[in-house]
Amino acid sequence: MERNMQEDLKKVAAAFFKVFFDYFELDSLYFGSIDFELDYMFGDSWIEREILRAIEWEPERPDEEDWRLVYSEKQLVYARDLYYKKLMPYLEELWVNENKNKMIKIEKLIETNKTLEKLLKQEKEENKELKTKLETLYLIAKSMIRILNSNVT
Repeated sequence: MERNMQEDLKKVAAAFFKVFFDYFELDSLYFGSIDFELDYMFGDSWIEREILRAIEWEPERPDEEDWRLVYSEKQLVYARDLYYKKLMPYLEELWVNENKNKMIKIEKLIETNKTLEKLLKQEKEENKELKTKLETLYLIAKSMIRILNSNVT
Protein backbone atom coordinates (compact mmCIF):
# COMPACT_ATOMS: atom_id res chain seq x y z
CA MET A 1 0.00 0.00 0.00
CA GLU A 2 1.35 3.43 -0.99
CA ARG A 3 1.27 5.96 1.83
CA ASN A 4 0.80 9.72 1.62
CA MET A 5 3.70 11.05 3.73
CA GLN A 6 2.21 14.56 4.03
CA GLU A 7 -1.15 13.26 5.26
CA ASP A 8 0.60 10.88 7.66
CA LEU A 9 2.73 13.75 8.99
CA LYS A 10 -0.45 15.72 9.72
CA LYS A 11 -1.84 12.78 11.69
CA VAL A 12 1.40 12.27 13.63
CA ALA A 13 1.62 16.00 14.35
CA ALA A 14 -1.97 15.96 15.63
CA ALA A 15 -1.16 12.98 17.87
CA PHE A 16 2.02 14.71 19.04
CA PHE A 17 0.16 17.91 19.97
CA LYS A 18 -2.63 15.98 21.67
CA VAL A 19 -0.15 14.13 23.85
CA PHE A 20 1.90 17.27 24.41
CA PHE A 21 -1.06 19.30 25.65
CA ASP A 22 -2.56 16.38 27.58
CA TYR A 23 0.60 16.24 29.66
CA PHE A 24 1.50 19.93 29.69
CA GLU A 25 0.62 21.86 32.81
CA LEU A 26 1.85 24.80 34.79
CA ASP A 27 3.35 23.61 38.04
CA SER A 28 2.17 25.76 40.93
CA LEU A 29 4.89 24.34 43.17
CA TYR A 30 7.52 26.34 41.27
CA PHE A 31 5.38 29.39 40.57
CA GLY A 32 4.18 28.63 37.06
CA SER A 33 7.05 26.50 35.83
CA ILE A 34 6.29 24.09 33.01
CA ASP A 35 5.82 20.48 34.03
CA PHE A 36 5.47 17.32 31.96
CA GLU A 37 4.28 14.06 33.41
CA LEU A 38 5.49 11.91 30.59
CA ASP A 39 7.44 8.67 30.53
CA TYR A 40 6.86 7.88 26.87
CA MET A 41 5.77 10.39 24.28
CA PHE A 42 2.79 8.34 23.13
CA GLY A 43 2.29 6.34 26.29
CA ASP A 44 4.28 3.36 25.06
CA SER A 45 7.97 2.63 24.69
CA TRP A 46 7.42 1.22 21.22
CA ILE A 47 7.23 4.53 19.31
CA GLU A 48 6.95 2.90 15.89
CA ARG A 49 3.78 1.06 16.90
CA GLU A 50 2.26 4.25 18.28
CA ILE A 51 3.12 6.12 15.09
CA LEU A 52 1.58 3.38 12.96
CA ARG A 53 -1.54 3.49 15.13
CA ALA A 54 -1.68 7.30 14.78
CA ILE A 55 -1.61 7.04 10.99
CA GLU A 56 -4.06 4.12 11.12
CA TRP A 57 -1.82 1.67 9.28
CA GLU A 58 -2.91 -1.80 10.28
CA PRO A 59 -0.28 -4.49 10.97
CA GLU A 60 0.68 -6.41 7.85
CA ARG A 61 0.89 -9.63 9.86
CA PRO A 62 -1.92 -9.35 12.44
CA ASP A 63 -1.99 -13.13 13.07
CA GLU A 64 1.66 -13.33 14.12
CA GLU A 65 1.99 -14.79 17.62
CA ASP A 66 4.98 -12.65 18.57
CA TRP A 67 3.62 -9.11 19.00
CA ARG A 68 6.98 -7.67 17.94
CA LEU A 69 6.56 -9.20 14.47
CA VAL A 70 3.04 -8.04 13.56
CA TYR A 71 4.39 -4.99 11.73
CA SER A 72 6.60 -5.49 8.69
CA GLU A 73 10.07 -4.01 8.45
CA LYS A 74 8.73 -1.66 5.77
CA GLN A 75 6.11 -0.34 8.20
CA LEU A 76 8.61 0.08 11.02
CA VAL A 77 11.11 1.90 8.79
CA TYR A 78 8.34 4.20 7.55
CA ALA A 79 7.26 4.97 11.13
CA ARG A 80 10.87 5.66 12.20
CA ASP A 81 11.35 7.94 9.22
CA LEU A 82 8.17 9.84 10.05
CA TYR A 83 8.99 10.28 13.71
CA TYR A 84 12.75 10.64 13.83
CA LYS A 85 13.42 12.46 10.55
CA LYS A 86 10.29 14.19 9.32
CA LEU A 87 8.18 15.22 12.31
CA MET A 88 10.35 17.98 13.82
CA PRO A 89 11.12 19.70 10.48
CA TYR A 90 7.41 19.50 9.65
CA LEU A 91 6.40 21.04 13.00
CA GLU A 92 9.06 23.73 12.59
CA GLU A 93 7.77 24.53 9.11
CA LEU A 94 4.21 24.75 10.44
CA TRP A 95 5.33 27.11 13.19
CA VAL A 96 7.45 29.28 10.88
CA ASN A 97 4.71 29.54 8.25
CA GLU A 98 2.04 30.32 10.81
CA ASN A 99 4.18 33.00 12.41
CA LYS A 100 5.29 34.34 9.01
CA ASN A 101 1.62 34.85 8.13
CA LYS A 102 1.06 36.58 11.45
CA MET A 103 4.07 38.82 10.82
CA ILE A 104 2.77 39.74 7.36
CA LYS A 105 -0.57 40.69 8.92
CA ILE A 106 1.20 42.73 11.60
CA GLU A 107 3.33 44.48 8.98
CA LYS A 108 0.18 45.33 7.00
CA LEU A 109 -1.46 46.69 10.14
CA ILE A 110 1.63 48.80 10.91
CA GLU A 111 1.64 50.14 7.34
CA THR A 112 -2.08 50.93 7.56
CA ASN A 113 -1.50 52.65 10.89
CA LYS A 114 1.31 54.77 9.38
CA THR A 115 -0.95 55.74 6.49
CA LEU A 116 -3.76 56.70 8.89
CA GLU A 117 -1.36 58.74 11.02
CA LYS A 118 -0.14 60.55 7.89
CA LEU A 119 -3.74 61.28 6.79
CA LEU A 120 -4.63 62.49 10.28
CA LYS A 121 -1.60 64.79 10.32
CA GLN A 122 -2.62 66.20 6.91
CA GLU A 123 -6.18 66.69 8.13
CA LYS A 124 -4.95 68.50 11.25
CA GLU A 125 -2.80 70.79 9.09
CA GLU A 126 -5.73 71.46 6.75
CA ASN A 127 -7.99 72.13 9.75
CA LYS A 128 -5.34 74.47 11.19
CA GLU A 129 -5.21 76.40 7.89
CA LEU A 130 -9.01 76.50 7.74
CA LYS A 131 -9.18 77.71 11.34
CA THR A 132 -6.67 80.46 10.55
CA LYS A 133 -8.69 81.50 7.49
CA LEU A 134 -11.94 81.48 9.49
CA GLU A 135 -10.36 83.54 12.26
CA THR A 136 -9.08 86.02 9.65
CA LEU A 137 -12.55 86.25 8.07
CA TYR A 138 -14.09 86.74 11.50
CA LEU A 139 -11.69 89.59 12.28
CA ILE A 140 -12.39 91.18 8.87
CA ALA A 141 -16.14 90.85 9.41
CA LYS A 142 -15.83 92.29 12.92
CA SER A 143 -13.80 95.23 11.59
CA MET A 144 -16.32 95.84 8.82
CA ILE A 145 -19.18 95.84 11.34
CA ARG A 146 -17.27 98.38 13.45
CA ILE A 147 -16.66 100.55 10.40
CA LEU A 148 -20.33 100.32 9.36
CA ASN A 149 -21.47 101.12 12.89
CA SER A 150 -19.18 104.16 13.06
CA ASN A 151 -20.44 105.46 9.69
CA VAL A 152 -24.05 105.15 10.80
CA THR A 153 -23.59 107.60 13.66
